Amino acid sequence: GPSPLLGAAAVLGTTAVGARWWRAHPLGAAGRGVSAPVVPPSAPRDPELDPLCRAWAETNGSKDGKVPGSRLTGRADDAHTTTFDVVLRPGAHTVEDLVTHRVRLAGGLGVDADRVLFAPGRRGQGANRARLTIIHTDPVADTRLFTAPRVDDGTIRGVGRSIDGSGEVDVLMWDDGGTVPTAVVGSTGGGKSGATNILTTAALSTGVLNLLYADPKGNSSTALASRARVAVIGKQNVLALPRLVTAILAARAQIAAEAGSDLIFPSEQVPGWMFLHDEYSFVAHDPKVAALWTETVNTVRALGIWLVGLNQSQGQAAWGGDHARSAFASQVVAFRTNSKSSSDLVPGLLFDPAELPLNDGRPRRPVPGMAVHAHLDAPVRWDWLPSDADAARMVSKGLTAPALTASAAFDRYFAQPALHPLDEAAVTAVLGPPVGGRWQVGGLGGTHTLGDDDSVAGGAAGGAAVVVAAGRGARRAPWGSRASRASRASADGESAAAVELAASAVVLSPVQAEVLALVAGGTATTGALVDAVTASKAAVHDALDALIGYGRIIRVVRGRYQVVDLSRREENPAAGDCRLNDGDVDLEGSVDDARRV
Repeated sequence: GPSPLLGAAAVLGTTAVGARWWRAHPLGAAGRGVSAPVVPPSAPRDPELDPLCRAWAETNGSKDGKVPGSRLTGRADDAHTTTFDVVLRPGAHTVEDLVTHRVRLAGGLGVDADRVLFAPGRRGQGANRARLTIIHTDPVADTRLFTAPRVDDGTIRGVGRSIDGSGEVDVLMWDDGGTVPTAVVGSTGGGKSGATNILTTAALSTGVLNLLYADPKGNSSTALASRARVAVIGKQNVLALPRLVTAILAARAQIAAEAGSDLIFPSEQVPGWMFLHDEYSFVAHDPKVAALWTETVNTVRALGIWLVGLNQSQGQAAWGGDHARSAFASQVVAFRTNSKSSSDLVPGLLFDPAELPLNDGRPRRPVPGMAVHAHLDAPVRWDWLPSDADAARMVSKGLTAPALTASAAFDRYFAQPALHPLDEAAVTAVLGPPVGGRWQVGGLGGTHTLGDDDSVAGGAAGGAAVVVAAGRGARRAPWGSRASRASRASADGESAAAVELAASAVVLSPVQAEVLALVAGGTATTGALVDAVTASKAAVHDALDALIGYGRIIRVVRGRYQVVDLSRREENPAAGDCRLNDGDVDLEGSVDDARRV
């Protein structure tokens, strides 16, 4: 049985037999410590075993696929995306082929098309390389409200977020090479107008830009029309806009010449302009307009004018030709379009805007704010600046009212500086003196008129022209003629009779035409006119004064007016003016000739 002697013998025997193994063991007599095991590096993922690589090889890279002979390699994963290097068969395909067939290639991978992005390969890899990004987690699923403009040295910061998780996106107004003409395209409902409100708010918050707003549609943004330094509303008025734009460009060129600089930037000393042209397709068919804007876009870079053109389509016809469209395309923001317009219509678009996502409702509508920026790899979701109507709908649905709406942003951040004297002189020469520090041609509350080189017709509401009939030989009214015509003529030494005869050729503004029609219809008192006219009280009083100056109405008693019957005018020598009974009058004669007539 067991005994102490037997135990001692077992220990000694085991020690003697296993001594050499004990000396070789790390814990043995040699005293070597324990070290961490050396783990060899993991082998790179075998593309043959990656399900996405296998799917690509079996479909897209097969002989029946869109890019036969291609393969995926170099997989990398992050919080939002999975990326691969695409190796294309040399001399057969490039990244443009991948962009063109993006939807079919996404189908080959079994992935939603709006989650698949292609971009050029890394520099130095060769033209047969590209990058594939598959988005698996959407970082911009929730709408982000616009709260305040952020502008840094001509760059509008953080207008939106990239859907691949790469961060915020900026819009450039100017850089070291001058201003950057910008095109914003997209169909109704995609977010084009909301993005424009953000751009305008940010641009005018700098305090170094004035806004010239052209709206041929007539109802695109009443908030901008009532706040812009110069607003031209209505299709006929915008067709006549080239004269005004030409005058401003000439003034800017003179400013640059006097400063001895080939390039001027907007500053407090020399404020610049933002030219915002809404719905450009409404006037793109006119050769004169297309030629003017094409030339303008190509020259404003050096003149401190940031030009932003809005349109429904990328097609050549919607821009008046390829030259005009490419002139606007220095920087492109494309929202979803209804037509299948290929992305190669505008240089630098790596994602077709016709393929931006739709919501799941019926009918399916564009996801608001989703856009494609030229030269960016992934689509962008813009921030949202709600209108007052949007805010009211949110409250009615029990949602929290937004902290900022479009009209509140305009009121808070519009900081239009005083015009440079040469700019003011150019606008005044075309439109006449400002009213309340601004000029508005057409639209509700219009203050001025604008015609073209061949006609005295000005823009009225709805694009109709209202022209007071004149006899043969009568003079044309000057550009933007208003009630001050009589005082200017008197200062030049013309007689009251000649002034009255010339006034019969003036163009009435929309408010003046409306007041004249109401007085002719029997609405004769000031209070009744103010209640009946759609314009403000001040605009009605200005229109009454202008019509009296034109000789179209008279003040019978205080606060009551009557239309003048031109066919029954008689000479009134005591009053010192000339009354006509025949419209066939030559104004080129002397004052005495006019009195005899």
